[in-house]
Amino acid sequence: MNLNTIHINRFGKLSNLDLQLSDGLNVLEGCNESGKTTIAAFIKYIFYGLSGRNDKDGISEKKRYVSGPEIGGYITLTTDDGIPYRIERSASFSGDNCKESIQVCHLQNHVMKSVPCPGEMFFGVPENVFVNTAFVGQLAAVRPDGSSLTGAVENILFSADENVNLKKAADRVNLARREIAPKNSGGLLKEKMAERDAVALQLEKARETEQALLDSETSLGDAHKKRVALEEKKEQLERVHKAAQVVAIKRYMTAAAETAEKCSAYQNALKVLESPPFSTLAEKLEQFRDGVSDNTAYYDKSTQSVEQALEEGEYLESKSRLNLALGISMLIAGITGLLASLVMIYFAFPMQQYLIPIAATVLFVVLGIVFYVKQGRYLRDLNALLDEWNLETLDDLDEIVSAGGNSGRSQASFAGGDVEELNALAKSCGVAVSQNPEETLAALRKKAQKAAADREMVRGKVENLTGRLAAIDAQLKTMDTKDIDARCKAIAATPEGKAAMQLDNEGLKKVLREKEFTESAWKTQYQREMELEKASASLHSENKSPAVLASKLSCLEAEIKELQVKADGYALAYETLLSAGEEMRSGVIPTVTAKASAFMASATGGKYPEIAMDPAFGAVFTTNAGTADCALLSRGTADLAYVALRLGLTEVLFSADDRQVPPMCFDETFATVDCDRLQSAMMALGASDVQCLLFTCREDEGRIADRMQANVIRLD
Repeated sequence: MNLNTIHINRFGKLSNLDLQLSDGLNVLEGCNESGKTTIAAFIKYIFYGLSGRNDKDGISEKKRYVSGPEIGGYITLTTDDGIPYRIERSASFSGDNCKESIQVCHLQNHVMKSVPCPGEMFFGVPENVFVNTAFVGQLAAVRPDGSSLTGAVENILFSADENVNLKKAADRVNLARREIAPKNSGGLLKEKMAERDAVALQLEKARETEQALLDSETSLGDAHKKRVALEEKKEQLERVHKAAQVVAIKRYMTAAAETAEKCSAYQNALKVLESPPFSTLAEKLEQFRDGVSDNTAYYDKSTQSVEQALEEGEYLESKSRLNLALGISMLIAGITGLLASLVMIYFAFPMQQYLIPIAATVLFVVLGIVFYVKQGRYLRDLNALLDEWNLETLDDLDEIVSAGGNSGRSQASFAGGDVEELNALAKSCGVAVSQNPEETLAALRKKAQKAAADREMVRGKVENLTGRLAAIDAQLKTMDTKDIDARCKAIAATPEGKAAMQLDNEGLKKVLREKEFTESAWKTQYQREMELEKASASLHSENKSPAVLASKLSCLEAEIKELQVKADGYALAYETLLSAGEEMRSGVIPTVTAKASAFMASATGGKYPEIAMDPAFGAVFTTNAGTADCALLSRGTADLAYVALRLGLTEVLFSADDRQVPPMCFDETFATVDCDRLQSAMMALGASDVQCLLFTCREDEGRIADRMQANVIRLD
């Protein structure tokens, strides 16, 4: 059969498309999404309609190709005996309803026929056989090593589907037989026979189980009593625990209110400490100090001079540092001596050898303590000197000397306005005003230090209380605080509620632990009761009457007979399938391989002149160097071999007088074939008696077809 014209009214995304085909090879070239696959699907649609099955992507042909309220078109063809036909098919859709029209017209006598399936009329095969023979898609993606050539032809001949393996079907039948009755031992049949023997023994054991059943029921009664007692206690503790939870919520809410009140008080205090005059007190005192330094004019000579005081302070400071360094050195030496003594004791040195390091250690430690005591004394004298001069560090005394002071303790001179401002600042801070401005200034300094310390303390309290309040609020959000007062009043009237209200936090924890322990004991007892019930039920089930056991034995005998019949049937089916496979190998396969060999020799330039099938139905190829297994072929060569087998298979399947040889559709089939072999393959397809439609997105096939003067259709 040869297709002459294809007209698509609407199908998928194609509409108003006319294609003129020729005998032999036709190349339809177009980029991706240009409609090549849609044209191939339209050819199948004309002969067989839309398939109800979903493709590998889970999409049906109706969803993929029905693009409007109506699809359809026609194909003109010429049969192998030269008779022209025109096949028209259209379908209109309204919701879930579909109205389809199919007409086959004999173009010589213009006789119209309404045929349900033109494909079966012309080809004599159902849709799946037509698709699995006449349509060849891109192969390399699914046959990377060529291994799936094995058995593909046999599968199509037997099942019309290359993926349905006859050998696997036979193996499944044999597996079913082996599950029932394997040759060696085991199997379902043996299991049923063993079960039958076991039932025969049950009657003998019935009397023995009666005493065991009595003991089990007694133990079950005791377990039930204990479980009921634990359950009552568990429920009581549960009520106490629920009441305690209400009490805990109330306590949380009380704690939240108290914490909020404390936090508010501290926040108010912090506002006072962070507001004038306390917030600016240190800065103002620093300004007064700078003013006093500028106005220093005389010193009281009642004691030593400022130079003498500086000299004495430097002496005391140097002595303090020296004694500190000596004390640290003595302690380090003492620790070193102690480590040496421990090492000598560990390694069992004689006593007279490690007594010396021990004595040295004691001496160094004593000296270290002495030096630390002396360092403390010098440091106290230095602090007393600084307090006498009302200074913080020795550097302040050095600044007085550098400023030109000559003798006596420094007495600051204040201007009249400064004294008034100082006194006003003291009154605003709650500090008593002294007649001596310097004493007032010193008191304000202490007040500033205390205010700073209080501010940090209060700020820490606020942060602590704020965090605690946030934690309590977060905890309360997880609790049911609705009508808490009414709930507390309600539980107070119950014995459990009264008990819960008397519990402290430790008591609540104790109740919770006792509740958890009781629940665990109840679960254990409940599990034991369930196990005893199961054991009792098992004994009851075993203690059956002889009539029941006889009935079960009779059923088992019937099942054994049925399984034996099934096993014999599976064995016969397995042998029949194997025999059919052997007939196929000796009958049809030689014809298929002979036709495929001719195409393979042409497509490979004579490198693989012959294809053969081994006993396991694997494809092997003869070369000048010998035979080659299909698994060793490249992707492109394996694809050519598969195409060769499909061509040979098509000619064999459709060689009957009442069948037409359909055109072969190749959709990107030669994507992995190099240009030289592609040209040879296309020339072989052109020389074939079968019309070939080659769909491709590459330009190589089109250029080769132009050189061959084959029909090239370029799609937009």
